[in-house]
Amino acid sequence: MNKSHKTLFIFLIVLLLSYNLSESFLTIYCHTFCKETIEIIVIRAIPLLILLLCYLTNIRFSSKLSINYLYLFISIVSFLIAKMHILFYLYLLIDPVDNLFLLIMNIISAIFMVLTFFKNFKRKEGSIVFLFLIVPIFLILQLIFEMKTFGISPSYSYTNPNRYEFVKYHYFSAKEFSYLPDRIPEDATNIIFHYNSYSLFSQDEDLYLEYDSPSIPNSEHHIKYEITIPSKENSEVE
Repeated sequence: MNKSHKTLFIFLIVLLLSYNLSESFLTIYCHTFCKETIEIIVIRAIPLLILLLCYLTNIRFSSKLSINYLYLFISIVSFLIAKMHILFYLYLLIDPVDNLFLLIMNIISAIFMVLTFFKNFKRKEGSIVFLFLIVPIFLILQLIFEMKTFGISPSYSYTNPNRYEFVKYHYFSAKEFSYLPDRIPEDATNIIFHYNSYSLFSQDEDLYLEYDSPSIPNSEHHIKYEITIPSKENSEVE
């Protein structure tokens, strides 16, 4: 494996790794941590694992790369800033997400990642063929395995009770949420939480919340909430 091939391997590994980390975090964030979420994370990571295996089995025959550590630092910091911005949004510290800022940070991260290893890239080493053959194969492979997760993924946008306040804040108006609790009580048990946002198959929003709590003033100490917000098109038809 020459320097150009090794460099392209690293670029592809970084690309798939950043994608997997971002999507896996959102999977864990949105859904209750269970067997299905673990399956989704593992299936999504298969192309990355194959790529790492190919890289590690050939690395001992490769040349040492020239790395610009300052550019590498800038790339990593830009990537982390973008992810922290998303985290602040998810934990209700900022609103809304600044998509332009995220785009700029991701572009900076990508550019400086390329510059980090750019000196190692040489056209004469057959890198163009590698670029247009290996890279598309793994990107298509990632897409295939991502599609395989659709059958496992919960049909709801959110099933994690810890995201109840986030859903309340971002997806419903105060009027729509007026008869629902501000938050799930800390002493709540047997919590079932589903929130289904707009999808290709339905433009309605559905929220279901059920739990037990000693603070609930009924004999069973149990309560259930359901709310459906029809799409604007459906509302106009009615």
